Parts: sequence; structure tokens; C-alpha cells
Amino acid sequence: MIKKTKTMKVQGGADYAQVHDRIKEFRKDCPKGSIETKPTMLENGQMIFHATVIKDLSDESSARATGTSYGKSTGVKSFEKNETIAVGRALAFLGYGADGAIASSEEMEEFYQYKNEKRGEAIEKI
Repeated sequence: MIKKTKTMKVQGGADYAQVHDRIKEFRKDCPKGSIETKPTMLENGQMIFHATVIKDLSDESSARATGTSYGKSTGVKSFEKNETIAVGRALAFLGYGADGAIASSEEMEEFYQYKNEKRGEAIEKI
């Protein structure tokens, strides 16, 4: 089941449900639920975040999902951003999102920026 959540438009016109709105919906729907995160700092300055979301801790067969993010550790905001991405992915796997998409808003923005850069390069070649 895809849970319709409040959305915003990202570059390219796609609807995106922000993670904080998905968390609100999850907390409302699943008062016995759990969201846990675990960071792993790598020696090369990168970090991996693992998030686990469980709909009902009192039910061993309850739906659960994991999400992971990988990124450079450049300070507090990058730490928070990667944690949010991992949680957003886990929630998306449980159906909390605008349209079932898994990518974060940052990933969507980066994709459209990359696409526009490639379009510009192709136009220059012509």
C-alpha cells in the first residue's frame, strides 16, 4: 500500500514527500513502531548509515524495512543528511512516499542538475 503524504515539487516537476512528513505519517499510523539508525564511519572519510523501520514492535511478524545511505563525512549537516536519507529510504520501502519512489529530494535534485548539465554539453557539441 502506498501512503499518500503531503508533497512538494522538486526540479523536473516530480512530487516528493519530505522525510519529516513521512515520519509524521508513520508515527500517526504506527504508534508501536520504531525507527532506528546506525552510522558507520569509514577510514576514508566516508560514512554509511543504516536505518531500520518496524511498524509494530509488539508483533514479531510486523512489516519492517531497511534503508542505507553512503556519503562523505564533511560535518554535522552531512551526518544528519545521510541519516535522513537512510530513514527516508526505509519509510519508502514501507510505502510512505508520494508515489513509491525511493530517492531522496537531494538525489532527485542532483539527478536533474546532472541531466541539465549533460543537455548543455550536448547542445554545445552541436
